[in-house]
Amino acid sequence: MSVEKLAKALDVIDSTARRLDEKSIELAGDIASTADSEAKRLEKEVGRLLEAALAELENALASAEDELAREAKSRVEAVRKELKESAERNWSNGIEAFLRELENLLRG
Repeated sequence: MSVEKLAKALDVIDSTARRLDEKSIELAGDIASTADSEAKRLEKEVGRLLEAALAELENALASAEDELAREAKSRVEAVRKELKESAERNWSNGIEAFLRELENLLRG
């Protein structure tokens, strides 16, 4: 092979290497840009998912609070009813005891 052909081949190799370098740099820039865009998209998506999860948690909390309020009200009503019934029994027993004591005093 002649020196001229070798020089030409080296020029082609050098030119091809430079174009590959340029394309490599361009590709790296494209990859970085795509990665940045994808990261921003993912960040927005995660934000939406977190907001949805927070809304779901708030709804669950409100539902649990409502349930607790209903349960507390039910328990208060049950205790109130029990106390009323107990007071009525005690009142009745107290009157009966008072009347027995009064009879005993009157009999003498």
